[in-house]
Amino acid sequence: MVDSTPPTSSKPDSTAWPAGALGALRDGLAVLRNFDQLLRSIRVGPKALTKVIPDVHTSCGGLRSATRTILDEIELALPEGSGTIGFLWRFMSPRVDELEQELAQAVHRQMNAKHRLALQRSVVGLAADLDTARALIDLLANSAWGPRVWLNIDELIHQSAQAVEPGLQRLPPVLATLVGPPQAAELLVNTHAALALVALVVSKVASLGQQAHPNIVIEADTNACRIRVDASPSLGREVLVARRRIVGPTMACVSLAASALGARIEYAEDVTAVGLVSSHVRAGTS
Repeated sequence: MVDSTPPTSSKPDSTAWPAGALGALRDGLAVLRNFDQLLRSIRVGPKALTKVIPDVHTSCGGLRSATRTILDEIELALPEGSGTIGFLWRFMSPRVDELEQELAQAVHRQMNAKHRLALQRSVVGLAADLDTARALIDLLANSAWGPRVWLNIDELIHQSAQAVEPGLQRLPPVLATLVGPPQAAELLVNTHAALALVALVVSKVASLGQQAHPNIVIEADTNACRIRVDASPSLGREVLVARRRIVGPTMACVSLAASALGARIEYAEDVTAVGLVSSHVRAGTS
């Protein structure tokens, strides 16, 4: 396997957490999701939609500045990730522009059935992409500033079935198999970031279109823990893992988050297997 990111460490600093900007980003996307529900509802007529569109447009107007503020703060905390953060910004920025343009046009447009369906399709697609990107921002923020705890590896895998972030499109979970570890082991991680990393790595392998379920193999000793996910057949225990949408910047963000947690991502030569390796490991208590 080939290392994609060298292990580094980042000391959590809760005082640097950009809570205001993160809250503004979540609130703007929540307004967008609520608007999507109104567009879908047959009980909400054209006049009611026409009245609410200007407020939605105003509420979404702060998405760009909130996102830029958050990413600037993350780049200060994780300067080695400037390329990844730029990648994420280039994914989000045109979608924010398109959203603002769609809503601005809708303010002055008659909300007939044709325009309503077109606006709904646009809002659904843009909201899904921006929500996915927001979850990647949360991953990086938790990796940079979130508190670290010792977490049992087996428990980590099983909890990942509930690792879907609020607001994300609900996707059917991934059915995977789990092998190991032979004895209890714990990782020093931020819980939210670790759950997201497992879900994203498993979802990445599941997205490759292989016939077999993703197979999670855990190997741990006193020096390191490796969580390897591939699509090979396995007789391991069946587990459910939350499915995450995979977009352009996803794996770059995964590598940066792992690095911030003192771990690294490995890829097989044919990119059909992904590994998460950490040296912050100790013998478990059970």
